[in-house]
Amino acid sequence: MKSHLIIIAFITTFLIGCQQQNSGNEIGITDFINSADDTKIAYQTHGEGNMPLVFVHGWCCDKSYWNKQIEYFKKDHKIVAIDLAGHGESGLDRENYTMQSFANDVSAVISNLELTNCVILGHSMGGSVVAETAAQNPDKIKAVFLVDSFKEYPQSLTGAALDSVVNMWTEGWTNSNFKEKTYNMIKNWYFPKTDSTLQEWIARDMSSAEPEVGFSAFKNLITYNYSDLQLSLSKLGDIPIYSINARTDNNAPKFRENGVNFVESVKIDSVSHFLMMSPAEMFNEILRGKLKDL
Repeated sequence: MKSHLIIIAFITTFLIGCQQQNSGNEIGITDFINSADDTKIAYQTHGEGNMPLVFVHGWCCDKSYWNKQIEYFKKDHKIVAIDLAGHGESGLDRENYTMQSFANDVSAVISNLELTNCVILGHSMGGSVVAETAAQNPDKIKAVFLVDSFKEYPQSLTGAALDSVVNMWTEGWTNSNFKEKTYNMIKNWYFPKTDSTLQEWIARDMSSAEPEVGFSAFKNLITYNYSDLQLSLSKLGDIPIYSINARTDNNAPKFRENGVNFVESVKIDSVSHFLMMSPAEMFNEILRGKLKDL
């Protein structure tokens, strides 16, 4: 029973956002590049600097969720904000939305822009994506930041145990009720110190997902976190990992015991899962301080 509750808590961290083709909150000009499977990937660049910051959104969110970081950091850094396939302005041609294919999206943008010395930041599901991206491009990555993403060192589930977790979270969900169930789920989340208007926007934005994208990405996220994430972390070598979390810390010692260069976990109390949006000022100051350490 205890292990089952841990799994539930672990997975809940990743239930974020949903795809919206036009959020209406973009703050720059969007460019496009094809991913490895030729899916069109949208991204924006802002500012200049020797240490690029690459921002990766969470499950079914889009690049606009990082707007307050783009405005804050573009004076000192080259900023890259990406829409993963099936999200935002990116293409919907993919049949299977895996963490590896999402990492291919990020890698395509990094390669196209000829970026090196990158700091990559992933919110929630985006944390798994940036871990995989760093494993694919260890020579181009300076540091990894997890933003309220996986907090325990990943364990492996297989067979019936993994199927049970997937079924638990998808039971009762259909294409026809996806919007309603997603909206209600988000509205019931913990949103302290968050403006009610922002909370409503997040709930409506998240519930505008293409169900096929959401289901595929979510199932593949669970599978990845309990199988391939361990291997990806083992490939990072000395690349430092930091985390900025809402309410709970990472189990950093456990990561270190398994050879991961987990430098620091920072916790912000009484904030929501979308801590980079509110309180953005606090989040940005914490991130700026950690970037100065690199």
